[in-house]
This record gives sequence, structure tokens and C-alpha cells, in this order.
Amino acid sequence: MECVSPSQCRNNTLKQFGAFNRVDCNRNQICCPIANKIEVDSGQWPQCGYRLENGIPQATDRRIAENEANFAEFPWMVALLRREDPVLTMYVGGGSLLTPQVVLTAAHKVLNISESELIARAGEWDHQTAEEAYLHQDRNVQLKIIHKRFDAQSKANNIALLQLQVAFVPSPHISPICLPDASETFDNRRCIITGWGKSLDNRNDYHHVLKKIVVPVLSRSRCNDKLRQIYNPFFNLDYGHICAGAEKGIDACLGDGGSPLVCPIPGSPNRYHQAGIAVWGIGCGLENVPAGYVNVPHYIPWIQQELNKLGIDLEYNRA
Repeated sequence: MECVSPSQCRNNTLKQFGAFNRVDCNRNQICCPIANKIEVDSGQWPQCGYRLENGIPQATDRRIAENEANFAEFPWMVALLRREDPVLTMYVGGGSLLTPQVVLTAAHKVLNISESELIARAGEWDHQTAEEAYLHQDRNVQLKIIHKRFDAQSKANNIALLQLQVAFVPSPHISPICLPDASETFDNRRCIITGWGKSLDNRNDYHHVLKKIVVPVLSRSRCNDKLRQIYNPFFNLDYGHICAGAEKGIDACLGDGGSPLVCPIPGSPNRYHQAGIAVWGIGCGLENVPAGYVNVPHYIPWIQQELNKLGIDLEYNRA
């Protein structure tokens, strides 16, 4: 057993040894079996996609409500902000950390915002308080890369990358998400959408604590069947999208756009890769009404191509 940062322990399990034979770790550490330890050199990033399901122990005294994430549970989650003036920022939407200097999001969330106005915030959890064991990190955006074939009306190719002026600093509550293979499919799997969008029971306010919603991913045929009943009998979902949800009260909502839909990696406990990006919905949490997500595997070649232009390798995102 060894005391390590929660992000360095694969199962992130706090071990208790009884009253007289107990290993005490510092406040921001957990006791991890040697076999589960993730080796991280000083100044280097941990492996991608590890969910800290129990959060960082004692990082906050706040009681966690249903559908709220623990502090640092999803360390790849990014909040996108718009700079209104020197002291005021406004929430725009979500994103995910691909590398220390690149964020993945939806094109429609950043299309009409200049780089100089955009801020990417990693390590955020409760945006109404700064009393957390680890502080968030803010970075200015240097370059906005929107898919050249993005259609604002149809929402086709609704994907964008943000290159940051300065990379995020490795931290226990900040790490990248893994990317799937281009051939990966997620039909009939239950995955997790996270974000600070509106709650289904209170659509007037954005959620100030990061929420997590488990949603089923629908096959293309099931998705088309449901959407044809809503739109028209000839509707056909393009291959750049997948859909998820369609269960009553279980859904992303307004303000979750750009946020990642992540799915467990088979055979890798507590490790996730990104299946989708939240982009559209019809209401929130309506039965038999799925929400639309960018199909991330479909755009892996585009992501690789754009990062290659920047001289950035996807070493951080390989599971």
C-alpha cells in the first residue's frame, strides 16, 4: 500500500485497516494498492480517462445530491466562459480536455465568440464557491478550430477544437479524457453526460455543481424510429451524430452543449473514453425523445489531422 494522489490510483479506493492497524494518508491522498498505482513522473500527466468515482477524499464538506458529481470525479471536464469585461465572465457551455493545451467542444458554442473572449476552465466543480481543496485553472484561448463543413442550421459537423495559450498544469483534479478508435460503436451501452446545464426539475437556473446523468445510447435504427415520429417519416440521422436518452427524466438539458458523453472502456475498470458531444435536444428528459450528440469516433480522423497541423500528438488520449 502507498499514499498517492487519487488520480494515481486506478480504482481510487480508500483502504481502511482497522483501529489499530491503519495507514493514515495526508488530506489530499488515498491509500492505494501498489498494483493499482499509476506511475506519473513529476511534471507529467496521468493516463487518460480515469474517473475518480469517489472524488478526492475530504476535498469538500458539501453533501452530494443525487445526479451530482463528486469533486474531481470527471477530471477532463472543462467549462467554457466568455469574457464580458475585465472582471465578469459568463458561462458558455462545456468541453473536454484532450491534451494539456487542447479542448474539444461543439462548434455552435464558440462560433460567434472570438478567441480573445474565450476562457477554458479546468478543475471546476461548484462555480458558486472557491472553497475547494484544489483550485480551478483558467486559460485563454489562442486558436479556435471549427470544422470547415459545420452547418449552423442543420448542425452537421458540429465540432471544434480550442488551442490554449498556455497548457494546464498537471493536478490531481485535472487530466485528459481518452479517445475511442474511429471504428468504435456504443449502441445499447449506458454512458455518462456531465455538465452545468439546467436541471430537469428547475429549468430556470444552471446547475452550480457539476451534474452527471447516466443515459442509454440508442442504435441508429432505434434513434431514427423515434425521431421520425417527431420530425417526419423520412428523417435519417447522419453518421456524424448519435443519440442517447429517450427515458423520462434522464437527459442533458439547456446549457450542457459542448459537454462530453463518456462511456466505460471494456476491460478497463473505472476508465472512460469519449463517445459524444452534447449538441441538440427537444425539451429535456421527455420519454421516447432522444437527444443528439456528435459521434466522436466519426471525427477521429479530423481530430488527428487538425492536431497534426499544430504539431500535437494524441499520446495523452490512448487507452
